[in-house]
Amino acid sequence: MPERTTVYTTLVGLINATDDKVGGEIVARICAQMQAACDEGDFLRVQIIVRFLADLSNASVLLPAAMVSLLAAFVKAAAQPGTPGGRADTFVYIVLSVMPWAGRDLSERDDANFDTLMSDIGTYLRNRSEVHVPLVNIISDGRGKPKPQDVLQVLWKQVVELRKRDSWKEVMIHRPYIDFIDELEKTSVCHDLPEINIAAHKDGIAYQIQHVPFRLFDSADTIDDNTLPPSHAVERFIGELIVGEMLQVYGGNLQACVRRLMLFSSDNRQFAIIYMIVEIIVGELLRLPTPPKNKVFYYTLLAELVSEHRTYTAVIGLAMDIIFQRIHLFERESVTRCVEWMAHFHNFYDFSFRWSAWKSVEAEDSKSDSPQQLFVRAVLARCLRLSYHTRIARAVPLEFAAVAPPDPATARGFGRLPEQTRAAFQYDALMKYVQKKEPDVAALQPILDSISAPAKLEAEDGEHIEVDDINIDADSPENFVRLTQTKCFTSCVLEAGGSTFTLLLALVERHLDGFKLVNKDAAARLLIVRTVHTFWCSRPQMIVMILEGLLRYNVVDAVAVVEHIFSEEAAPLLVNDYVWECFFNALDYTASQIDALRVKIAAGGPDADDSGGGSGAASAGKHESLVSELKGAENTMELTFTLVFDKFAACLKADGEHPCPRGLAIARFRQTARTYCVQLTQTGLWDTLETIGRTAEEDADVNVIIRQARGLADLSRVS
Repeated sequence: MPERTTVYTTLVGLINATDDKVGGEIVARICAQMQAACDEGDFLRVQIIVRFLADLSNASVLLPAAMVSLLAAFVKAAAQPGTPGGRADTFVYIVLSVMPWAGRDLSERDDANFDTLMSDIGTYLRNRSEVHVPLVNIISDGRGKPKPQDVLQVLWKQVVELRKRDSWKEVMIHRPYIDFIDELEKTSVCHDLPEINIAAHKDGIAYQIQHVPFRLFDSADTIDDNTLPPSHAVERFIGELIVGEMLQVYGGNLQACVRRLMLFSSDNRQFAIIYMIVEIIVGELLRLPTPPKNKVFYYTLLAELVSEHRTYTAVIGLAMDIIFQRIHLFERESVTRCVEWMAHFHNFYDFSFRWSAWKSVEAEDSKSDSPQQLFVRAVLARCLRLSYHTRIARAVPLEFAAVAPPDPATARGFGRLPEQTRAAFQYDALMKYVQKKEPDVAALQPILDSISAPAKLEAEDGEHIEVDDINIDADSPENFVRLTQTKCFTSCVLEAGGSTFTLLLALVERHLDGFKLVNKDAAARLLIVRTVHTFWCSRPQMIVMILEGLLRYNVVDAVAVVEHIFSEEAAPLLVNDYVWECFFNALDYTASQIDALRVKIAAGGPDADDSGGGSGAASAGKHESLVSELKGAENTMELTFTLVFDKFAACLKADGEHPCPRGLAIARFRQTARTYCVQLTQTGLWDTLETIGRTAEEDADVNVIIRQARGLADLSRVS
């Protein structure tokens, strides 16, 4: 119960004053728990326990010198050569985070060692690399001024300022032991700490990246008599620390988390604490590179808070309004998360949008590309995934028609072609084959071989339909016929699946052997991706879900998805979030394959016990097969990322002639480098990225992003 630390330390202090043996046993057991947490790499638990121990010195249970020695051990471990930057930052953060609770007591009762501790922390922070910090900044003024600072830098300044104040004064922490100070100091026996062994770094331990503090509200935003502390006041940090720990500790039980937040807000009525809670939750949701918990947790938590306490309605509404007004200052990835959050939130509350606060888009025409109008359009488009078009259209007032989502058109398939044309494509024969519950792939090849069709056809309504919608070399008639077969088979599977995603994926799984016949090379896989996009062009959700399923079944690969997204036909669609969702899903799948293979190799290496009773040779053969498969997957990843950054370089070189705006290309390049910086390190592609940066017509932005991403990757590996 991180919000009750001082209550329990006071209780331990009173117990220790009565029976110091019991107090000593409590300290020993707490230290044993901390040792176990250190060994397991559970540094959130270490952080909570260290703060508890530090507060025990306030309650006259621990010797201040012993506590300072423990904190110094963490700083020493951070300064050791070869320590990953993320590990070192975590240790220093643990030490600094206890200072608002115990800084005064430790500085007064062991001043010499405390001064040395602070000096060592200052030395570490001066020598620490901060090149990655702009890459994890959620919002800026667009000019990079003032330079963003992460929570470690901000916290250090707050601690230094606290130390300058008279008696380390702050007004956020409840200190019940003050009421018992005479009893505690006169009768308590202070204990020493057993030796704590800070285990060396192990591969696989993840360290939390120090985020840039997110501030959404200031004192002018509050509508009650209570005020907010200044944005960089230590009280703001204390609230963020406690609420953040509560979200982690109670996050597995949503109702328990809501109850704890309610209790915390009732205990801190001296501030506009509800504003702080909403700000902290939204800040965690938008945190880069990844939020501490699943995004859906934050969506649901914010909705539940409104259900439980009506005061949250106005505060969360104000948060939405501020985000809407400042959306042009947000990092692109954070904008996407805001879109998803608002769509989910409004789905909870019957799509009752805040039109009065969004009036700035009312007067804009449908072709406007202002950040606010694009944002509202994206929110409504996301709402379509959670409802249906008529319901969303009904929620949009007439004066906001410019942002209303278009009515999704019916999917276009070969079934709408004239009968003689369908016969040329063997449409009826293919549909009959596709609809079989137990298809025989041997019967498919003759059907495909009998397909012959021109490059262009007309539907019954006279509309031209592009059958050959990719550039096929005119000197390769065999390729033209083969790719036409690919398109016909894919279209029939899509049409037979209808608008039911589950049925469609079942058909794909049933016809995997058929897809092996028609997707034998990169051109065929690219055509399958394009066919999916053309077939469901008016329903982005289907495109996203189908491509994700085809990736999972290895019908297409990430290279095909990337090639299509940056192709001339699809480039005008790059302003839409769903296109980038397909892009990142493809890269995620490629990276996850490698991670899964590494786990298998680590779990079943050649020296592992053969629990299945097989021979050692068979086990070794399986291991070699996995290693070979991993090498192939890594080669695929290298090819994919090389292609990705070549495409970004082409966008940036176009100097405004490419359909993808330069600002959007830079933002998505930054998101890609930030998200996959570790994978790029593992595949050794940084030199390739730097080459792209040097050859780009305007390479300053690209090279800066590359340096920042390399700095971010260095935080999670041994230097």
